[in-house]
Amino acid sequence: MNHDHDKLCATQYLEWKRNHKVVVDMRGAHAREEILVARAARDALEQIMKARGCSGEAIRKIEKEQEIAKHGYPLL
Repeated sequence: MNHDHDKLCATQYLEWKRNHKVVVDMRGAHAREEILVARAARDALEQIMKARGCSGEAIRKIEKEQEIAKHGYPLL
């Protein structure tokens, strides 16, 4: 299934990424409860995006590869 990303994808991805940053943060900057809430929100949004034929995980993979190509490492 081919999917053309639109403004809704971009908006949903920004929210997905905001929550993902909290989940993967290794600095210990977030309380456990905050991480659990962010994980649930990210996962729920992933399901919504997948229902539309999109995926935050897939967009992040592409973005990560571009960051590695440009900087030598992922920024997130």
